[in-house]
Amino acid sequence: MRTPEYRKTFGLYFSLITVIVLFIIMEITYQILFEETIMVISHIFYFPIILCSFFLPKRGVIISTFIAMIYLIFINYFIPGVSEIIPSTMQFYVYISISVTTSLISERIREEKKKFTSIFNYSEGGIGLFNLKTGELIDKNKKFETLMEEWTILGNLESIEAACTSKPEENFIETLKENSGARECEIGFTSEDGNEHSAIVTVSVIPDDFAVLTISEITEIKTYQKKIASLNRDLSDANQKANMYLDILIHDINNANTASLGYAELIRSIIPESDEVYYDKMMTSIKHSSNIISNVSRIREIHSRDFKPSPVHLDKIVESAITKFPDLDVESKVNDLEVIGGSLLTDIFSIILENSQIYGGKGVRVTIRTNEDNEYAYTIIEDDGPGIPESKMDSLFTRFQPGKDGRRGRGLGLSVCWYIINKFGGDISASERIVDDFKSGLKITIKLKKYIPIDD
Repeated sequence: MRTPEYRKTFGLYFSLITVIVLFIIMEITYQILFEETIMVISHIFYFPIILCSFFLPKRGVIISTFIAMIYLIFINYFIPGVSEIIPSTMQFYVYISISVTTSLISERIREEKKKFTSIFNYSEGGIGLFNLKTGELIDKNKKFETLMEEWTILGNLESIEAACTSKPEENFIETLKENSGARECEIGFTSEDGNEHSAIVTVSVIPDDFAVLTISEITEIKTYQKKIASLNRDLSDANQKANMYLDILIHDINNANTASLGYAELIRSIIPESDEVYYDKMMTSIKHSSNIISNVSRIREIHSRDFKPSPVHLDKIVESAITKFPDLDVESKVNDLEVIGGSLLTDIFSIILENSQIYGGKGVRVTIRTNEDNEYAYTIIEDDGPGIPESKMDSLFTRFQPGKDGRRGRGLGLSVCWYIINKFGGDISASERIVDDFKSGLKITIKLKKYIPIDD
């Protein structure tokens, strides 16, 4: 079967030969009628000069120069005379000019063709040129040829359209004939070995009833999508199980702790004074367990999809936390500042105040004050308890910090504070209440973004 390339090449050379034959016939007829030998000869030399310059642009000018010299010698030898020297010399320069011009045009065409061929053949996507009327494949690049070895449906537009698994509209080839806009669809194909293939196809109309088809194989992408979908389902199942375990931890165990605290209060009046130390240890353990569960609940709330920082009044947040510790000596000088936070800020201050009460000892005093700059509000919480050595200061907030070992620590409290404030876009740090004297007490500084309303 003769390919479209063969028919195209045959038609080109047939046209060229026909033109040359007709030219020779015309020149012979002209010579018979008018006996203009010199003119006829000069015409004949045009063809080899133009052809050499076009097909051999780098050497064509040199070859054309020799051909023009042959013409000049021929005329001066067979038809001598001054009257012929000047016209033949001028004709010589005309040949050279035509050769140079043709060579430059040919070289430019070859450069542009080389660029196009490089893009066409070495594209990562398959590119095919189709006859829009017949649907026949006219030309293809290397990638398209590789795809054709497995994708038997790529031979014509109709089979490609039939393989579409997602169409922007029905009969898109007919629509292409009526409208020159591009059409895109996904095609699917099962090869003889049973493997499934997928690709994205884009078809665009170009002049002279041709269509350019670009095909990009997405078989691996589809495979990865299926794996990701499967992993997402597994993650969803794991998340549901984790939530179920958290519900058991937060609700059921916390309820059990509450019941234990109630029963403990009932038996307090009947135990001997010598056993009160054990009672206190039991109560501390139950409360510690409840605190852990509360902190887990806070962490869970932060990870919730509904969790969003919102503007709150700092003075009201601090006041709410202080009311939970009626036996703690707290002096508050908090300004009415609006910051980016949320209801969990109350928990942060509660955790810090509780630590001061537990570790500060009897009679500990706590002061809370604020200052600010253009962007942030700073809350400073100080107590005059025994303080913390500098060597342990950096480990107060490390459980959830990247790169830190979160397996050790007395509890989640201050680590949770760091985690929540970090989600609010702020920061928390600890230092000595008096510089270089850790025994003077602890100072904790909370840095939060100020809420700045946007004018409408």
